[in-house]
Amino acid sequence: MGTPAQAPPARRHFVIEIWDENREAFKAILADTFLALTAFAGLFVIFLFLHWMEHAGYSHERIEVFETIHYWGYLIVLGLFMSDLIGKLFTFFFLKRKP
Repeated sequence: MGTPAQAPPARRHFVIEIWDENREAFKAILADTFLALTAFAGLFVIFLFLHWMEHAGYSHERIEVFETIHYWGYLIVLGLFMSDLIGKLFTFFFLKRKP
């Protein structure tokens, strides 16, 4: 009588293999995405408030100043979160350290 045949090792799904190998990178991406979306949601609420101010009859010159500040707010949020994400991914992939 021979030894029982061993089943080949079960293959894991491609997504699970990538998750196991790059878990810290995915966590950095998800965390930064959540924070950026939260900041953009806050800016969107301010955008709606500016439209309400326009319909309420505030002067257009005053609203233009707030719209300029609002525009720069979008750029600052985008720049901060993109640079933070790129820095985290760089440290993970090239320096092989946790972000």
